[in-house]
Amino acid sequence: PLHLVLRCGKQADKAAAKMLLKRYSAALAKRDKDGNLPLSLALMYSCPPEVIDILLKQYPQAARYMNNEGRFPLFLALVHDIDDEIVIKLINAAPEMVTRVDEKS
Repeated sequence: PLHLVLRCGKQADKAAAKMLLKRYSAALAKRDKDGNLPLSLALMYSCPPEVIDILLKQYPQAARYMNNEGRFPLFLALVHDIDDEIVIKLINAAPEMVTRVDEKS
């Protein structure tokens, strides 16, 4: 269910995401069929910064995991024009990602 909420993109509801995480926090580490963790989905679908921030605060390790396409969350944030504050938070969560090259670059 969390993955579906995040696919709503800019319309993703912060309250719904929080409720789902409260009931099933393990969803933060679950990948979809394309290897995306919820953080990556939120970035790909340009969810509101508040939603992305919740995901990053509750599972900062997600900033280090690439999807099946070889894309890291930092790259996804940059190509999807995510808010600068979120980009900074991604860098703070996984500073080593600044020098990593994803598999598609």
